[in-house]
Amino acid sequence: MYLITEYQRLKEVETNQYNLEWNFKRIISKANYHIHTDAVKNYILPEKNYEKDREWIVYAEEADLLNVALC
Repeated sequence: MYLITEYQRLKEVETNQYNLEWNFKRIISKANYHIHTDAVKNYILPEKNYEKDREWIVYAEEADLLNVALC
């Protein structure tokens, strides 16, 4: 009986620790999300010429289709 209760206690401690770690990672990623999106909006998007780059999408989609068909 002691072994079962000790096992349950350890699983509860492990679960609580996992939830705490998971919540911490979630909060950090939530805070970093705005930093990342602002960096993309301010530095990467202005450097790209999407009108010119968009013409390659047709070729990329066709290549993807061929890769799926061949695999």
